[in-house]
Formats: sequence, structure tokens, C-alpha cells
Amino acid sequence: MPDYVPNDPLVVPLAFLAVWAPRFGPRAAALGMLTFMGGLLGLYLHPPPKTLPPELGFVALATVCAFAVRFVLWPERPAATLRHVLASFNRQAAEALEAVSAALAGCSGKALRSRVRRLNDTALTAGQQLDQLQGGELLVAPEAVRRYLFDIEDRGRTGSRGRRTRLARQ
Repeated sequence: MPDYVPNDPLVVPLAFLAVWAPRFGPRAAALGMLTFMGGLLGLYLHPPPKTLPPELGFVALATVCAFAVRFVLWPERPAATLRHVLASFNRQAAEALEAVSAALAGCSGKALRSRVRRLNDTALTAGQQLDQLQGGELLVAPEAVRRYLFDIEDRGRTGSRGRRTRLARQ
């Protein structure tokens, strides 16, 4: 058996997997990055096999700690997050409408496009939070909130008079 095993060809598939993993969400992105870093360490540092049991023990301990922090100490609260996102959405909508009025007054459309883009991003985040909510956590129907978000977003794109502004179309 040869003493040297070429590791360089293994780096490309490992990097591909690390870049492909975020497609499945933030947890998969973290797992892909962790796999990439661990794979590189294993490929190039060549740790001896006798260190494997303590390293796996540390990995198990780190997993338990991460689980405890994620689900016990700092659990996800979609209703609270949605309240914060909707407050941010209202601020973004006000700023977008100010930019619309400035654009109608003859100012640059660059600020308008930037504000509308931010408003759209905030609306998408609010929609994701609505998807995570369960039945009784919201006082109104999620579809009513979605319609409200769409109406405000549409006003930001079309201007307050209901017609598309020249700058919003660009």
C-alpha cells in the first residue's frame, strides 16, 4: 500500500458539495461549510487514527450544545419575528412612499428603486415568517396579511395615484 494518497482530486467534489448545500437552507449551508473545513483538515493534516474517538466525542458534545442553545435557550419564535418584520415593513413602506413622492417631484429615481427593492425583500421575509406560523399564533388570517403586504408593495411600485411611475418601471 502506498504511503502517499493524492488528495488534490478530492478537494473539487468537496468544494462542490459545500457550495451546493446552501440550496437547502441555512442549516444545510452551515453543515456544508463544516463538512468542507473538516474534510480539508482530514485531507491535508492526516490526523492519526487513535485521535478519532476523542474527536468524535467532541463533535457529539458540540452537537448537544448546539441543540440545547437552538431549541432550549434560544428557541425560534415566529410570531415575535413576524411582528418585528411587519414593523420593519411599515418603515420601509413609508420610506418607499417618500421616495415615490420625491420621484414624482422630479428627483432621481435611484433612491426609489433602492427603497422599492428593500420593501420587496422585507415583504418576502414577512411571507417566510407567515409560512412558519401555526394556526392560533396570529390574530388575523395569514392571507389577509399577505394581501396587505401586496397592496403596500404595489403602491410602492406604482406610486400613490395607482399608476406606474416612469421611474418605478426602470
